[in-house]
Amino acid sequence: MSSISRWLNRVTLLTSKERGNREYKAYLKEDIMISTRQQAKLSQRSYLYQSIRSVVSLFAIWPVVWLIIIAAFIEPLPSTAPAAERAGTLTDLSQKVAPLASEDYCGYIFPTPEQLAIRTVLKKMVTRCIDCGEVVQYRAFNGRVYTLTQFSGKNVAVLLPDSWKNGLSLEERRTFIDRCDLLYEHYKELIGEEPAGDGLLPIAVISDTCGWGCGYIGFKGIEILDADWSLNILRQELAAGKLHGVVVHEMSHNFDVFWRYLHYLPDHAHAWTDFMHAYIEIYSRMGSKDFSPEEIQRSEILRNYVPYISDETATWADCVRDGLCEDRGINRNHAWAGINHRVAQLHGVRAIRGFMSFLRNYKATQRPPSSPEAKEDLRIEALAFGTGLNLGCYVDTWRWYASAGLRTRMMAQYGANNPFCFDNDRDGFSVIQGDCDDGNPVVNPGATDLMNGLDDDCNLVADDQLFTEPLGRDFPNPQRLSYPARVTGQITANDADFFIFPLPTPRRVRFTIRSTSDFQGFLFVYNRQGAWHGYQFVSTGGTSAQKYDLNEAGDWKFGVELNVESRPGQYAVELADAARWPVMWGTTEPPALQNGAYRLTAHTQMLEDVLETPTHVRFWVSGVGFVGTVPFARTTSVDWIPESSLAEGTYGFRAQLFSGSIPVADVTAAKWFELARRR
Repeated sequence: MSSISRWLNRVTLLTSKERGNREYKAYLKEDIMISTRQQAKLSQRSYLYQSIRSVVSLFAIWPVVWLIIIAAFIEPLPSTAPAAERAGTLTDLSQKVAPLASEDYCGYIFPTPEQLAIRTVLKKMVTRCIDCGEVVQYRAFNGRVYTLTQFSGKNVAVLLPDSWKNGLSLEERRTFIDRCDLLYEHYKELIGEEPAGDGLLPIAVISDTCGWGCGYIGFKGIEILDADWSLNILRQELAAGKLHGVVVHEMSHNFDVFWRYLHYLPDHAHAWTDFMHAYIEIYSRMGSKDFSPEEIQRSEILRNYVPYISDETATWADCVRDGLCEDRGINRNHAWAGINHRVAQLHGVRAIRGFMSFLRNYKATQRPPSSPEAKEDLRIEALAFGTGLNLGCYVDTWRWYASAGLRTRMMAQYGANNPFCFDNDRDGFSVIQGDCDDGNPVVNPGATDLMNGLDDDCNLVADDQLFTEPLGRDFPNPQRLSYPARVTGQITANDADFFIFPLPTPRRVRFTIRSTSDFQGFLFVYNRQGAWHGYQFVSTGGTSAQKYDLNEAGDWKFGVELNVESRPGQYAVELADAARWPVMWGTTEPPALQNGAYRLTAHTQMLEDVLETPTHVRFWVSGVGFVGTVPFARTTSVDWIPESSLAEGTYGFRAQLFSGSIPVADVTAAKWFELARRR
């Protein structure tokens, strides 16, 4: 599976406005029909995996094995490549850099403690002032030394070259540092353990790294390529209050602290990120610039879980352990990650927190398992602990592996009954098999939407009529659809399928295209005048989604098309209303200073998009961390007394809603304020 399957098919959502000017569109329209070899060459120089969510989604490479210590080895985009508009996500590995250690085993690089100790010269600035930059010497992964300006937060040290220090506004730089700090905090909460290494996690932006992004596996350390297009992506994310996808991805490598206990695949570091990169956006409720957490989760299920589970002949031994199903569109990394995504979808954040807790306790007392079977036993047992259920029936449904010993332990611990495996309405589907209403026999994954305002077929979209290409014949040209709609079809070598659908009012529409066999090609959206409005690419066995602002009511058109060397095959398309995103649940007000304490206040404005009913509100101060938690109220506040070691200067505070110990909404935008001199 090419690495394009890793990051292009990490669902990408881009509005038509973000797609650039007319010259840019003309460039794409002409050059989209380049050969597959040219795409591969370009993609070898791109970052990803979940993924530069725009133009870069045209390019593909074949990944090499994951690196235990360094990931994301891809050269920069060529100057002729169009600027990426969405931070990438899912792949960052294609070639090695100079080894950091004397040991090089099966293509994996292991640094010695001495090399880790000298990898960077960082100052630990105890003042933690977000604006207090200081020039330092940074030693990169490849040994080269850079002069950078360090800005320190609570958990991270962001090291910027002049091009980024001057290219970011003051507020953008503050938000970047603060969001990196929050990301680290949420990873630490979810996993319950920090990466190895002393001090702050360095995030260095340099001109000669191992690709768009690199990250140690299980150790602190991230590098990002110093490039104008990468800076532009960051600025777009920050404008939406979100974070550069390369940072999210590489930090997930740093927090891959259980790799000795879980990894057995050739590129297992990216099986981990295929789960963790997306899930931290779900857990923290941060989402991405265009994706809500729920959209991310649904997309990850389509990308990782569906291709495996929908192939009834697929088994863990064949498709995951032995990797024999790539030609059937089943990527072994995706299938591995898909199991965790499915458990998270069914059982929520608490199950994944329990999963991590079990792994931590096991790691503290046991040696790593030595075989793929033993490592899967550990994973399934950890998931069972997180859900509090016997997952034997899940294993059977997934055609996965679980030893007889594990099945006996789950039976003893949790009993035989798992309600998610019952078919209560006797319609042939249990919840684990996809039934979204097991009390209604006419609602299940095998049903047809009855246009009744309900999600009869359990695909999370109500009243989306299915249009299927007749066997052995083509769709009419064009095929008229209803809206929302689903399409299944097949493209032959000289074929293209075109569709028209009615839009009752202007709106943002999500298009999802999935390769269900060998198909590799494009979906083009055309406006009401017939001009090209946007596009997306899907590779073999993958899934890609994007959002488009369709700003006129009436008939719109899209086509499923090939270039000269794309692959014919079967595909599926969904088009439906996109979620309203981003949204903000509340606001904050400037802190009031009284008797040496700063009163931090948050006001709740809406709760419609909150995951659960909140029970608490917690408050974050940049460079300091979470400084107080109080019971939820529509208006709530906490009095914060700064430590005497904090420097004068600008600080920001945010608020986040919690239910118990689980985040149920993203943090508010930062409210920046001046920390006054204390007497």
